[in-house]
Amino acid sequence: MMHRTWRIGALSRTPPPISATHTFDFLASLPPEFAFMRAGEASYFDNAGVLQMAAINVPRFDHDPVTFAPRGMLFENQTTNICLHSEDMDHGLWVKASVTIVADEHAAPDGAMTADRADIGGGTTRLEQSITVVAETEYTASWWVYDDPNESGTTGQYRIYDNSNGAYIGQATYALSAGWARVSVTFTTPAACNSIRITPVFKSYDDFWIWGVQVETSGTATSYIPTTSGTMTRAADNPTLNVDLGVKDARVTYGDDSYDDMPNQTANTGWWPASLSGSHVKKIQFYAPGDL
Repeated sequence: MMHRTWRIGALSRTPPPISATHTFDFLASLPPEFAFMRAGEASYFDNAGVLQMAAINVPRFDHDPVTFAPRGMLFENQTTNICLHSEDMDHGLWVKASVTIVADEHAAPDGAMTADRADIGGGTTRLEQSITVVAETEYTASWWVYDDPNESGTTGQYRIYDNSNGAYIGQATYALSAGWARVSVTFTTPAACNSIRITPVFKSYDDFWIWGVQVETSGTATSYIPTTSGTMTRAADNPTLNVDLGVKDARVTYGDDSYDDMPNQTANTGWWPASLSGSHVKKIQFYAPGDL
């Protein structure tokens, strides 16, 4: 922000903070000065930490699933979950070794009894699925886990394997706790790689519940997209301004209270920032040109 200082004789005076000409709050509802469209359902967490599905053309006002704190309106681009049967680890497409899946044994993050138990046996445990991918492309794999409180361990393990070149892309442990937590792994497929194996349960020793596996072309895990026998795409969120404010400087505040300043915006009907550095929008403020 630019600050102006006037000097009067030997005194230096700084004016009061610059005020916004318009402030729009997106924490819990869509301001009437904005329109919204999305060509399909999409998920979010409500104020009780339960995963919900918003209907077509309904904006999502997301919450932290642990603290229940509001994070603002969820804004995401289109993406596709290419992992099939994301909630059904008992399906034959999920290859199993030294693990027995007990289907629908626990309440999932959406409250439904659809979370499966991974009952670990001896040997090299594997629960995995092969997925067609594009070489030299960034992906993020994610899934939810919930530890069995009767087990003594506190970690699980995953691997991502390049079927095309016969090599590991990644392998690491992840924490297990008595509550749902989402594991997220971002990776780039190697050259000439057109098939991977995603193994969210690998060389594990303790039983736990697992749900909601997602693989998408993204640099981060986005909101959950359930799948069954085919891939599923979440359409992009499309909010737009529906009043004419003229040329303004804009400030967008995100769910973590960071913000972007965007000077010289033509804030008329149809306006929305060309790019955002966060997925949750708490507030948009407009200022006179040159104030930011």
